[in-house]
Amino acid sequence: MPRFLSGCLMLLALAATAPQDSFELRARYGDPDVERFAIRPDVTMTAAYAPDGKASELIIEPRQHFLRPSFTPGPTMEKEAAMDLLNEVMPETRGKYKGPGAAMQDGCGAIGFMFYKNISVSVGLDACASPNRVRSIGVRPKLPTATLPYTSAELHALYGSPDVETFVVRPDIRLTAEYGPDGQACAMRIQSVHDLTYPLDAPAAPVEEVMAALDAIVPPQVRGKEIGPGEQIWGACVGAAFPAEYENVTISSPDWMCDPHSKVRGVDIQFKRPTCEAFQPRRVPASR
Repeated sequence: MPRFLSGCLMLLALAATAPQDSFELRARYGDPDVERFAIRPDVTMTAAYAPDGKASELIIEPRQHFLRPSFTPGPTMEKEAAMDLLNEVMPETRGKYKGPGAAMQDGCGAIGFMFYKNISVSVGLDACASPNRVRSIGVRPKLPTATLPYTSAELHALYGSPDVETFVVRPDIRLTAEYGPDGQACAMRIQSVHDLTYPLDAPAAPVEEVMAALDAIVPPQVRGKEIGPGEQIWGACVGAAFPAEYENVTISSPDWMCDPHSKVRGVDIQFKRPTCEAFQPRRVPASR
């Protein structure tokens, strides 16, 4: 078969199916600009990359599923263990922690800041639970134009393949995929491009663009037979067009993306393969 014909058939195949693993998503959308790695069995590190390919931000936190109600408190880890991981990832902090240099608190949530020669570190705490428990550690360069000394290839060499990747599928639309044990996506979120640390501040994206991206990523033939409105996902907004149940997927709206005018500003997709059962969000019976 001529090479150009083989290439055309491959493109047609990609267009007709849902890209569900890292290889297929990279073939369609290029390299991800965010990756999450398991640096311990129960701890992950998320890296966002600058245009030069180097990390612009790192977030260390206890393992949790990417798709979850945004206001649900996440797990915590011992502060001493968290600081050991920080020292491992960023050796310039080793032995220099003497407590937060500044702090902000809002209710039970608190953030302590530490400043080093080249980086700033934010430590997310739960002041109501325990001062010795940490929800997350964020690392950024002190200068806004600087980057951290890691590339995607270096992080792959250290920690293996990521279990979460984020791709820019349109200039203002981002797709995040969380992979299951079989390497295929178990959960996806389509939303507007936003800051990694502050996803709640994601700007609204036109509904037409979100839905066009949804149709390209999970076309009707991949969703399977439409079953009906399904059960409401716990925490989901009232009045949104979703959730919608299909034979192979559930499509719903993130709880913090609801808008009374445009109905929904993003969509979540959960795949129903047996290996994805642990990724399903908690649900409540739908009101009929």
